[in-house]
Amino acid sequence: MEKWRVKEIAEQGKKVVWYFVPRWIQEKVRKRVEAKKALHELEVFQNNRVSEQEVRAAMDQLEIKGDVMLHSSLVEIGNIQGRHKPFVSYLQEHVLDKGHTVLAVAIPIKGYTEDYLKSIDRFDKDAPIAMGVLATYYAKQEGAIRSLSPTHSVVALGKEAEAYTKEHHLDKWPFTEKSPYYKLLERNGSVLMIGAGIKHMTISHIVEDMLGDLYPKKIYEKKPHRVDIYKDGKCVYKGEYFAHSKWMSAFQSDIHMVECMRELPSTKVVKLGAGEIVSINAREAVVCLLEELEKGNSIWGRAKVSEECRVKSEKWIERIKNL
Repeated sequence: MEKWRVKEIAEQGKKVVWYFVPRWIQEKVRKRVEAKKALHELEVFQNNRVSEQEVRAAMDQLEIKGDVMLHSSLVEIGNIQGRHKPFVSYLQEHVLDKGHTVLAVAIPIKGYTEDYLKSIDRFDKDAPIAMGVLATYYAKQEGAIRSLSPTHSVVALGKEAEAYTKEHHLDKWPFTEKSPYYKLLERNGSVLMIGAGIKHMTISHIVEDMLGDLYPKKIYEKKPHRVDIYKDGKCVYKGEYFAHSKWMSAFQSDIHMVECMRELPSTKVVKLGAGEIVSINAREAVVCLLEELEKGNSIWGRAKVSEECRVKSEKWIERIKNL
């Protein structure tokens, strides 16, 4: 058995056990973990000074062209001169000023989307953003538009901001052809991970909605949640939205997928401070995920793939390659 498979099984086992631990114990453990994480982040900050010149030199190595979707965790890099400003300045020059679009994943909460949807009855652009300083920064910029999917919203700034975001709330699932994630695929954009690990690459979920009921894992809840979508103070859409199942989240493991993504021809990984910045072509990433699924590998562990699923997957691969 491959080493990654052994690690995957061990990771899934821990998550399943954790799922059944009483919630009050989980909360106590979570507080201790967060305290240790805060100490780790402080240590990283104190021991890793990163200049603006180092940021620009690292970004140059990624050779960014076209639209970019951001995931960021600057605390994993260290004490960056100007914090987020060197990245903002670079993306302004190399993306926005070139007529392209910057997108930042603006998911409203850390944790289970199921819990979040149960806690709200309306959603608008002012909902919380739990995805780092860059997403928060772009959401506040003039001309920025936030998609109104209540589970996996995206902030867009640039030439195609409206086109990327305007339809996202019209489907019950967050990664369909109406989503910014699929539209990034159409426009041959890239995913940029700044300090955030590849395992956090949200676009990896797109294959689930591409394959729909044929996807071998039932990752969504059985029933959707009713949420009213508001814009400029008015309800513009009464929607129903599915959340990822808490139970299935216990099986999510990205060990093998991260290894596959790092080996793609388009992937560029650059060391910066205590962390990395990574650029991955969206089309290559999704094709890789579909090809791995055909082998029985998914981010939810081993999968028994039907012949119908393989046929549909092959059609998607051909379609993506012909975009």
